[in-house]
Amino acid sequence: MASATRASAMGGLCTLLLATVLWAQSSEDLMNAGQDALRNGQYTQAVALYRKLVSRDPSNFEGQFNLAFAYLSLDRRDDALREFKKAGGLNPRSAEVWCNIGIIHQRMGKNGNAIDAFTKAVQLDPANLEARLNLASVYAETGRHSEAIAQFKQVVAIDGKNSVALTNLAKLLVAQKNTEEAKHYVNLAIQNNPEDAEAHWEMGNILFRAEKKIPEALKEYRLAVTLQANSEVYYDDLGKALEASGDNAGAIEVYKKYLIYLNDIMKKEEIQNRIDNLENPGGQSRTGQPVSRAQNKEDVNRLRDEVRGDQPSDQTVNVGKSSDEILGDLNSMGDDGSATLDLKAEAKKKAGKSSK
Repeated sequence: MASATRASAMGGLCTLLLATVLWAQSSEDLMNAGQDALRNGQYTQAVALYRKLVSRDPSNFEGQFNLAFAYLSLDRRDDALREFKKAGGLNPRSAEVWCNIGIIHQRMGKNGNAIDAFTKAVQLDPANLEARLNLASVYAETGRHSEAIAQFKQVVAIDGKNSVALTNLAKLLVAQKNTEEAKHYVNLAIQNNPEDAEAHWEMGNILFRAEKKIPEALKEYRLAVTLQANSEVYYDDLGKALEASGDNAGAIEVYKKYLIYLNDIMKKEEIQNRIDNLENPGGQSRTGQPVSRAQNKEDVNRLRDEVRGDQPSDQTVNVGKSSDEILGDLNSMGDDGSATLDLKAEAKKKAGKSSK
């Protein structure tokens, strides 16, 4: 009994000592610890550290900014918006504050407010690529394609090797049926980075759907698949192009590989139906019996090993970059050649953490 009481007392002393140590941390210590937490993705811990910092020093802009950024990283939008507004009060001319406010509004579906915030960020810092890319993405989502194109062109004027701007600019131009100019920007993306799978895929789309140059499109699609073996959409388009070329056996092989990466049940059903129809146009096997899905299971397992053996390693994450998300796919054209655009909601650039 005595030992239990002694242990309890020791526990209380340790807790008190820990609290004393935390309180003794300087503002610089809290800032450094918060930055480490952000860098390591420990956003809840970062919130606690930065809240302690700004409670001591409400005029600390960097601490206030990083507190808001930690909330945004947790997708706590209301908290992030409140704290970014406080940061904006401390530094009204911070383009990064307005860029992040725009991101929050965009996530909330308030595209008008997002456009206003991103525009403010661009006005404060015309060279801010994140703000321009985000502004372009909202314009594209809301059907203001000419304004989106103008923003992407501004990014290219600032950074001629920006693959995000080059490729998405091409997609928007294809949607406006400006194929030649679109090819110009895709070619620039490929010249700047010959291993840009997205650029090769988009070139394949232009050649296949807009220009009906199937052999040339197949080369681009195959290169895209080689460079990025785990991208579902590349297999989809490559298979369709092979079907259009009359190479049904090649299409079947590609679709079976495609099944390996699919998680969407309905999409799996669609692709499996394509395989069944190509293997047995009448819906019957050679024995006259309905085609069994199990007939393809062994092929899929064999191909899974084959594909995984060829799959490139994952890209490393550069924690020094100021942006941790990129613009997503703009599906340039429908299968019938009609222009369509689909900007993925989660694919936005997020302005970086304060470093001053």
